[in-house]
Amino acid sequence: MTKKTDKYKRVRARVVKLDDDLRQQGIETDVMKMTESLDQNPNDEVISALASTGVSVVEEMHRKYEGKLIGIARVRELTGLSNSEIDRQVRSGRFPSPAVSGEGKDRKWYHTTIIAWVDEQTRRQG
Repeated sequence: MTKKTDKYKRVRARVVKLDDDLRQQGIETDVMKMTESLDQNPNDEVISALASTGVSVVEEMHRKYEGKLIGIARVRELTGLSNSEIDRQVRSGRFPSPAVSGEGKDRKWYHTTIIAWVDEQTRRQG
């Protein structure tokens, strides 16, 4: 393999990892479509475009959603749990406590905290 191909593969692997992280959080990007079309001819221009555009776009989206707070409706969507089950699990310490406490819809969790919890549950079941 040439240095050029190696560099492209390293950059692409980083884009894929970041894109996967976002997809796990329910955030869709078009970056993978771009990389798939570029895979056909990884020349210097393609590597530069992917390195500057692909990585920066995905990293920016990752930063944007990293500290995002979500409400109970989105938590239910991501976990498949009902309000009452979430409440029971929070009280028992088996589910993350809200970052912003309140009643009903006023409760908020960090998106990344819920995604991490879902990932952990999936690993335990798998």
